[in-house]
Amino acid sequence: MMSYEQYLQTRDVSLEDFGAYFENFKQSAFRLEMLPEYDVEEEVEALAAFHAGRPTPDGFNSEWHAIVTSAAERGAKLSRIRCYKEVSDYLKFEIERGYPGNIKLGETIRYVPTAEARSVSETLGLTFLLDFWMFDGSVVFLMHYDCFGRFLGVRQTDESLVPAFITLSERLVAASSEELPG
Repeated sequence: MMSYEQYLQTRDVSLEDFGAYFENFKQSAFRLEMLPEYDVEEEVEALAAFHAGRPTPDGFNSEWHAIVTSAAERGAKLSRIRCYKEVSDYLKFEIERGYPGNIKLGETIRYVPTAEARSVSETLGLTFLLDFWMFDGSVVFLMHYDCFGRFLGVRQTDESLVPAFITLSERLVAASSEELPG
């Protein structure tokens, strides 16, 4: 699959160029989320409300909902696999406050234990696994975060690696579930 040497051959992509893929993909956009928690500015207020037992602020996730709605209107599908080691407060927040609106609008969200994702990736010879987006099975972007879940940037893989990411995504879907166990 992808070695560290191949990773070093990826190239930085501007957020503007990356963002254009959300408006222009024709058939599918696939996301793998690996981190236990993300430090996303757009979630700060909603996460604080969740922890305090207050309702979600109006407009939470509205930009993402517009993307999901637009994709559904043009017949394109958005899907994501969320890896987890345990059901943390942050994952509960995503499941209770973030994901329901996405699912209602047409996004498919599945869950896979982190150990299973690791096993799948190792079976494919992947020496390391990062969050990624894949659009129309033709382009893959690696998402970079620091150890606190703060977003650092995006890198595009070489097109020769796309078939391996297609296989990885298919195997992760097969290993995943629409529900968290327990």
